[in-house]
Amino acid sequence: MKTLRTGLVLAGLFLLVASGPARGANLVHNGSFELGVTKDSWAKLFEEAMISSENPYHGKRCLSVKEISNRGISSAFYRLAAGDYRVSFAYRSPAGSALTFALQNSKHQDLFRAALAGKTEWQLFSRDFKVTAGDDYGLFFFGNNWAIDAVCLAPVSDNLAGYAPPAPVEPAVRADVLANTFYSGQPVVLTVAAYNHGPAPAPVTLAYDVIDIAGRTVYQGEFTLPAVPAGGYLEKKESLTNHPNGLFSLLFKAKESGYAGEAVYAVLPEVKGVSPLGMFTHSNDLELSYLARVNVRWYHPLTDGIFRGYTITPTKGEYVWFDENVARINKHFPKAIGLLCYYIYQPGWYAEEQTVEKRKELFVGRGGYGFESKRLKDDIWSELVYNIVGHYRGKIDYWVIDDEFDQGVTPAEFGPALKTAALAARKANPQVKITCIPGTQNFFEELIDLGYGDYFDVIPCAERHWWGLRKTAWLVQKYNKFGVWSFAHLRGNTFYRTHEKIAASTSLAAARGAYDSTARLVLAGRSDTVAPYRTQFTDSVSMKGVFNRSMLDYDGTLMTNGLGMMMAGSLLAGARPTDELMLNGKGMVLMGFLDGNGLPSALAYGANNLKIDYPAGRVRLFDWLGNPMLMAAAAAATGAPSPALTVALGEQPIYIKSTDPAAAGNFFKALRTAYEAFEVPPASFFAFTRIENGRGVVFKLNPDGTAADSSLLDLPANRSIGYQPYQGARLWLLNAYPAPKDLVLDGELGEYDSLPAGDGVFTLWGWPGGHVQSRSDDQVIEGGGFVSYDNSRDFKVYLNSCWDKDRLAFAFRVNDERVISGKDGLEIHFWSDWPAKAFGRPVKLFIPAGAGNGRLVKADGSESQVPVRFKKTGAGYQIEVSVPLAALGLAVTAPGPIIGLDFYFDDCDSDDGVEATRYRWAAGSGGPGQMLFK
Repeated sequence: MKTLRTGLVLAGLFLLVASGPARGANLVHNGSFELGVTKDSWAKLFEEAMISSENPYHGKRCLSVKEISNRGISSAFYRLAAGDYRVSFAYRSPAGSALTFALQNSKHQDLFRAALAGKTEWQLFSRDFKVTAGDDYGLFFFGNNWAIDAVCLAPVSDNLAGYAPPAPVEPAVRADVLANTFYSGQPVVLTVAAYNHGPAPAPVTLAYDVIDIAGRTVYQGEFTLPAVPAGGYLEKKESLTNHPNGLFSLLFKAKESGYAGEAVYAVLPEVKGVSPLGMFTHSNDLELSYLARVNVRWYHPLTDGIFRGYTITPTKGEYVWFDENVARINKHFPKAIGLLCYYIYQPGWYAEEQTVEKRKELFVGRGGYGFESKRLKDDIWSELVYNIVGHYRGKIDYWVIDDEFDQGVTPAEFGPALKTAALAARKANPQVKITCIPGTQNFFEELIDLGYGDYFDVIPCAERHWWGLRKTAWLVQKYNKFGVWSFAHLRGNTFYRTHEKIAASTSLAAARGAYDSTARLVLAGRSDTVAPYRTQFTDSVSMKGVFNRSMLDYDGTLMTNGLGMMMAGSLLAGARPTDELMLNGKGMVLMGFLDGNGLPSALAYGANNLKIDYPAGRVRLFDWLGNPMLMAAAAAATGAPSPALTVALGEQPIYIKSTDPAAAGNFFKALRTAYEAFEVPPASFFAFTRIENGRGVVFKLNPDGTAADSSLLDLPANRSIGYQPYQGARLWLLNAYPAPKDLVLDGELGEYDSLPAGDGVFTLWGWPGGHVQSRSDDQVIEGGGFVSYDNSRDFKVYLNSCWDKDRLAFAFRVNDERVISGKDGLEIHFWSDWPAKAFGRPVKLFIPAGAGNGRLVKADGSESQVPVRFKKTGAGYQIEVSVPLAALGLAVTAPGPIIGLDFYFDDCDSDDGVEATRYRWAAGSGGPGQMLFK
C-alpha cells in the first residue's frame, strides 16, 4: 500500500536513522555482501560488478575489487560511543596485491591504518581499538585486485567469534540504475531485498517514508517479502508511480527486527538529444557512464591531469599520449575539451626555452606585480601545439590555452602566445576551436582591441555575476564568436549521510545555489553549454578524493548541488533567451526565454506578489524541479473581464509559461509591465548599515522614527565590501549632512568635498576617498552588456548629499566612457513617510544627462520642474540638483529624521539607446534604502 502526502517527517524516524536500533553484536550492515551495494552499507564506486559469488568466505557472496586505484571503497559510517571495540574481516588477493585498511572518523582522520600483504587464500584480520570521544566511524579499503568478506565492527565486550550479522534477517532497498536516477513520467522502480541468516524462513515488512530535500514526506507505505528462505536471499521489484521530480530519500524500518536504513534516488525531467551540461571529473568508464546517464554531453579531463604540461611533455621532445583515456571519453561524450599549457602546469624544461622581457606594466591582472615577463620561445610553443592537436585530430576538436592564468599576465603579453597556438592548431586540425580561460571577461575585449580577435573562436565564461554574464553575451554577439562555454564553480552538500539527515535547509541551499548559477549561465550568459561544470562537496561522509569535483556522492547518487545542476540544465535545455525580459531588481528576478517547445516562459523568483495582466487560462506554473503547480495555490483571478494573475514569488524559483507561442510578445510585455508597476514593499525596520571612513556603522531606529549611531565595526582586512557584510545589516543608508553655508547650485562640487568621505553604501558608489571597492551582483538590474570591471572608466558613481531648512541637495560624479545626453542619467525615489507601516508611492525625480531641469513626479501624478546643473568631465559627467523639502512633503528642522531613498542609474553606450545598462543603488535590500538627516 502506498499513499501520497506532504508534511513534516516524523522526528522519531530521523532519530532512529541517526542512532540506529540497539544491537548487541555486529554494527556493519551487509558485512557478508549478500545484499549487493546499498547506501546504508557500502560505497558504490567505480566497479559495476563488485559483488562476486566466486569463492566467498562466508555465505554466497563477497566483495571483489579489480581496480579502484587509490580512491578506495568504504563502508557506511557508524556512530561509536567512547569505549573498546574490535574490527575484523576476511581478505584475499588472487594477484598477490597489497591491501590497505583504515578506520576513519567523520573528518576522515585515521584512528589507525594497516598495510596487509595479500595471499590467494582467505586470511583473517582483527584489531582492538579504543574510542575516547564519540564520533562516526567508517571502514576504508585501498588497493587493487583483492576481495573482502565477513566484516565485523562490535564492542569488545560482545566477544564475537567469526562473522556475526547485525540482525537475523538483514533488509535493504536500492535503486538498480546508474546514478540512482529515474525520469519524469516513468515509475520509480526499487529493489526490496533481504538475506536471512537464521535457521527458518522469515517474513520481512518494511514501513517507509519518502522524504524530499525540503524535509517533506511525499510517500508513505510498506514493502513486504512474505518468506525469506533460511540461509538465503529474496528480492522483488516495487514501483512508486506518479512520482514528483526531485531528490529523495526513502527511509525504512523493519517491523520484525527494528533495523532502519535508506535508499536515495533522483527523478529528473528527461532531455533527449540536447543538453547544455558538461563535466570536469575523472575519466573512468563507470563514472563516465554515470554522467552520460544524466545527460552530460561535454567533458574536460583536467581532474586526471592527462593534458597538463608536465604530464604530456615531461621532457623536451617527449610526448606521453593518453589515448586510452581519450577513447573512453569519446565513447561516452559527443564533445571533449583538451588543455594546452603555456603559463600553467609547466614542465621543468620550459625554463630553459623561455625568453625574458621587461614588462611594460607594473600592475597586471588581478593583483600580480612584476618588472619582467617570461614566455616560451615561439617555435617551441608552435611545435608543441601542432603535435598535440594533430595527435588527437578527430578525437578532440576543442582546446583551451591555460586555465585562470591572468593573475600575472596582461592581454598584450598573452596575445602573441594565443596567435601562435591558434595558427599551429588550425594547421594541425582545420576543424579546431581555440579559446583561453582568463579570470575576467574584459581580458577578451582587450585581446580584441589589441588585434587578436581572429585567434580565438569561443568566449568562455566563468562568471556567476549578472553583469559578467551579460558582458559575455554582449561580447559573443558583438564579435560573432562561436558561442559560450559557461563554467560554474559550486560547493554543495550531500542530501543524507548514511546515519543522519543533513539539515534540509543545507541540502536545499546547495541545490538552489547550483540551480541559480546554472540558470543564470544558460539564460543570461547565452551559453551553448555549461562545460566543464565543477562541484565540490563539503561536510559529507564522502571520502576526500573520491568523486571530488563530481555531481555524484560516494555511493553514486546525485548530490544536492548535482541535482540543482541537472534540474536547471534539463529544464532549460534548448531554451532561447529573450532580450524582452532579463530583469533583476525590486527584490525579484525575471528571466524570459522560449523553451525547447517554443513556448514563451519566464524563470522567476523573489519575495513579492507579481500582478500579471494576462489571461489566467493561458498560463501554467511549474516549480523549479519541473513539477506542475496548482494555479489555485499560486494565482488568483481578480474578477476582471479578462482575469489577471497574482503570482506569489518566493525564494525557490518557479516557471511561468504561456500556452500560446504566437502571443510571446504580449506575454513578455505583460511580465515587464507587472515588474515596472511593482512598488518595493518596506523591509525590516530594526537596523541598517553604512560605511564611514573604513568602518561599518550599524544604526537602529528610535521609537520616534529617528535614528542614531549605534556601534562601529571594523571592516575585514584586505576584503572588498560586498552586499550585506554584517549580519543583520539589510538596508542601505546615505547620510545628508548640514549644508555648507557657501552651497550654490552651480554644477561645481568642491563644497561637497568638505563633507565626510566614503558615506553611503557597500558597493561601487562612495565619495572619493571612501573605502567602497566592489559592486553587488544585484545592482545591475537590466542590460549589463557594457559593464566594465574597470569602473574607474565605466561605470562608477560617487554621490553625496546635504540639507538645510529649505532644501535637500545631491551631488553625483559619474565615470562614463561615453556620455549620451538624454539617454544616460538617473532617477531618485523618495518615500517621505518612512518608517510608517503603510508605504505610499514614492516621489520620483528624473534627471537625464545634459538636462537643465529634472522632472519631479509626485505620488498623485502631478509634475513640476526642479533645476539641475550638468557638467561634462574628462571622466564622464557630474550633476548637482537641489529639491525643495516642501515638494517632498518634509519639514526638517533638526537632525534625526529618516526617509526612504533609492537611486536608479542608466548607462547607455549606443546612439539608438538599445545597448544600455540600468543600476539600482539599494538592489537586493528587500526594500528601499534610507537617508538620515545628520
